[in-house]
Amino acid sequence: MTLTEASFWTRRLGVIAIIAILIVGITLSIIFWPKKIKPPEEYLIPNYACTDTKEEFLEKALLDIPSLEIDPASEALFSVNTDTGKVNTLPSIINVYKYDLKTQSSQALFEAENIAARLGFDKEKMTGDDQDVYVWRDPVNKRRLTVYKRNMNFRLETDVQQMRMVSDHYGGTLPDEATAKTRARSILSSLGKLDDTMQNTSEDSIGITYIRINSDGTYRKAASLSQADLIRVNFRREKSMITISSNLVGAEEMVKEMIKAVGKEPTKVATTINDKKVDIYTFDALVTLPRIQDTNISVYIGPENKESKLQSNLRSLYQIDFTYWPVFPDSCGTYPLITTQAALDKVMAGEGKIVYLYEKDGDFVSEYMQKNVKRFTITENVRIVYYETPEEQEFLVPVYLFSGEAEFADGMKGDFDIYYPAIDYDNIQNKRVSTPPPEEEVEKKDTFF
Repeated sequence: MTLTEASFWTRRLGVIAIIAILIVGITLSIIFWPKKIKPPEEYLIPNYACTDTKEEFLEKALLDIPSLEIDPASEALFSVNTDTGKVNTLPSIINVYKYDLKTQSSQALFEAENIAARLGFDKEKMTGDDQDVYVWRDPVNKRRLTVYKRNMNFRLETDVQQMRMVSDHYGGTLPDEATAKTRARSILSSLGKLDDTMQNTSEDSIGITYIRINSDGTYRKAASLSQADLIRVNFRREKSMITISSNLVGAEEMVKEMIKAVGKEPTKVATTINDKKVDIYTFDALVTLPRIQDTNISVYIGPENKESKLQSNLRSLYQIDFTYWPVFPDSCGTYPLITTQAALDKVMAGEGKIVYLYEKDGDFVSEYMQKNVKRFTITENVRIVYYETPEEQEFLVPVYLFSGEAEFADGMKGDFDIYYPAIDYDNIQNKRVSTPPPEEEVEKKDTFF
């Protein structure tokens, strides 16, 4: 064999060896590479279980969301300028909840008197008792308490002149943000008005708004604590949109996908099921109102009235707006969602509901003034929130939240939030019976996104 022939066969054998190694490597990868796991049926197929028939669900769960009006001359163009240049993908099904609507209790008067007493009123001196409400007045501290008989929702008010007098007398000294939150939570807790959901409210779900009192007694947003007369502490609640148990097939991958999709970590609770330790991962969504900056539970904290004979935690309390609709802790069923892209198409066609539209750091406490909008630019990932109204409703259902920057015709910039119903109402079905989720591996991978 010549040197030329030897060189030829050496190169050829080398190529053959490399190909053989690649084939073996690919084969081993196929054999040993972790298999994608198909999530359990309950995460892929909705059960429509909140009602027996689709007609009943459509009758009770369709949303009528009010929208802020914009100037009819607005161009109102839409564009997307997120980090990826497009909207994110979210789960294809979600939990729906049923409200635990109450009828008037035989103990309504006793419960209302208890609220009045804990807020410093003489419970024996009720000044009003009509068909719907009980009313107490406190002439010394110039306060009024209205309690609704059927559901124990209530409103505490203080005369504006009394608030101004205390503010002027004590120099308008307000507590810091953390102290205001602590006092507000303590007051609600003393009333027994923090259920398990609210007790576990994260700090991100408790907001602060600085309030300035106008000469006519109405409120406006103050720019800072130093300019404020009151601190409004806003309590938001959350509900679980998806819960994943670690003993389910593919749970780890499902949790990772959800974190990536919603951009937040789940709450993790360890429990024991059938003598086995199991971690429960819960992904929560905020419960929001028609005006997204509002909350059903707000506590107004102001300067401490040191001359008041009220208990110490009540001397800086001036107002409570408490409207709370209890929801059953477990979801009544799961329902399909339209895609975020389909929702975006509807929003860009002008079918979304504008629920926030103000200049940057604008006064969202005062009455909304109609705007001429040149462009809406969506800059944030789409979020899922649950939509609640100030009135009673049958079901707590989700909406998509689109947020970003608004450009007004006068050149000013602002922020906007737009709702669009998330449930695929066009494809609702009758209630179906689900099979138990598997705890052993299956072969194929589907996705719940």
